[in-house]
Amino acid sequence: MPGSVKSSMLSQLTNKSLLLLIAVCSLGLLCSCSAIIEPPPGSRVEDRIGRELVANWSDRVGSFSSVQGVAHIEVDSPGSTFKGNQVLLAESPAHFRAESLSPFGVPLLTLVANKAELNVLLPAQNIFYRGRASAENLRRFTRIPLRPSALVGLLLCQTPLLNGGGFNTYAQPDGGWVLDVVDSTPPQRLYFDASGRLTAIHSFVRGYPLVMRYFDHGRLVAGFPARFELSSPRAKTVVRLDFSEQKRNLKFRPGLFQLQPPLGTTIIELDGENG
Repeated sequence: MPGSVKSSMLSQLTNKSLLLLIAVCSLGLLCSCSAIIEPPPGSRVEDRIGRELVANWSDRVGSFSSVQGVAHIEVDSPGSTFKGNQVLLAESPAHFRAESLSPFGVPLLTLVANKAELNVLLPAQNIFYRGRASAENLRRFTRIPLRPSALVGLLLCQTPLLNGGGFNTYAQPDGGWVLDVVDSTPPQRLYFDASGRLTAIHSFVRGYPLVMRYFDHGRLVAGFPARFELSSPRAKTVVRLDFSEQKRNLKFRPGLFQLQPPLGTTIIELDGENG
């Protein structure tokens, strides 16, 4: 397919389809951040406390190698809104599948990623996109770079890995804690409540704030949040995921993280080759 036609077809994704993709991948927006500048409120305490908070949280969620769920999704942005349901599957380290469903349960969009490939099927448009599982290819749909491994990590509520540094830790009046991750790339700020549960991650995208909040820990799965909210104040956009079903540590069939184009579908190669 000529490059000009391919570019045209990429640009012709409907607003509804784009909102569906944003809802699928919004958790990964946290992966394109710049440095946190202002110190948080509260009193600085021993960094040991921060390390213990992260270690204890990692012990809680570290046994989560996979998660499967059905979520109600709401996307509010200037001039447009979307509400719908989605089936999400994530398996460490980099396997991901999302199906956006109509009110009648008909798939509207299927996005599948594994270590090697990223494939997207839009049945209504009869279009199939395929390419490498790279941040650039996912950016074509989400408008930000995101590795599948980063997306899976966020869905499993994994905290950043340390590279020899630590945390600047601040005690809060309500008994919670704020942690600046010193050596993460990009830097992140973590919020824990008085019970040691991760409640929020504050980050920056190109210098602008982005906030992920976690709610309803343990409502469906012990110790694990059942509701997520992502907000971008600059874009005036909020994405909410409210799970009605969650299962953990399932053994998925490898074929679930592979997707082939149906017969007669227009194929668009994301890495520059004609389909």
